[in-house]
Amino acid sequence: MKHVSEIINEAMAVEPKPIETGIKPLDELIGGYYPGELTTVCGRENVGKTAFIVHQVNRMAIDLGIETYMYASYTSEQVWLSMMVAYYCGIQTGDLHSVLYSPMYAGAVKEYLEKLRAAPLFVEFGFKKAFSLEHVMDVIKREHVKIAFFDDAMWLGDDGTSLKRLAMECGISVVATTWTWLNGRDGLEGRRVFLTDLDRDSSCFGSDVVIGMMDYEADHIFVDDNGRNLRGVLELEVLKHKGLREKSRVRVSKQSMLVRSYSKEDGQRYLEEMVGRNPRVSSLMSKLGLQLENTDEAPLG
Repeated sequence: MKHVSEIINEAMAVEPKPIETGIKPLDELIGGYYPGELTTVCGRENVGKTAFIVHQVNRMAIDLGIETYMYASYTSEQVWLSMMVAYYCGIQTGDLHSVLYSPMYAGAVKEYLEKLRAAPLFVEFGFKKAFSLEHVMDVIKREHVKIAFFDDAMWLGDDGTSLKRLAMECGISVVATTWTWLNGRDGLEGRRVFLTDLDRDSSCFGSDVVIGMMDYEADHIFVDDNGRNLRGVLELEVLKHKGLREKSRVRVSKQSMLVRSYSKEDGQRYLEEMVGRNPRVSSLMSKLGLQLENTDEAPLG
């Protein structure tokens, strides 16, 4: 037991130092990533959640030299590395398989890989090994990790509290992405993310900060209600901030951040692997309106 004065003195003695996202309008809203807190970025398929994570991992590990951990749930090692290269080097391509070995990009790739080899970055892939909180905690403590990223956290197979526990027990910042459900609303507002669109088992409901992501062009919206051009625009909306629900939107240029993370064939193969390994995946796919192609199973959703 502590007297309240002790709690006040201890809390005020050390000012928490957040890690800035590097996206200035977003940092002005949330202040960056704080130790012990979970930030979740959510949105529909192909709006740029993985690209956001890749952007942030490159910034933390290479630009800032911060000990960084990444759990990639839904991609292969080669495609992940291609994404890392394409973002950092500003390579605009719809074929990530050509990035690593194309003579056109050879100089940029070589320079980037030298930086990446020296970066304090530790990566694990979910399609190879199922998520284990205890294992991840061991890695984070052993490697003195300061910030951890989990792409497509809805595949982890728990109620989302593990990532919050990870942040608190290890005293690090944790950032995760997750998909939203399909919704029945029409119009521009129907395409934005609402907390009610989220799976109740997702990490969002244990999060300190929830950010909804929207890519206007992906939804074939090219001007807003005021006639402003929305081509090349990505919207980030703070849906929850430290327990308070709020609506604060910022629009940023996509530039080279949004690249395709995998081909349709890759995505199909990874889904098939995950359905076989994780019984929760099928129910999630049904909620998200996804289905496996060319199988004997009945369509989902």
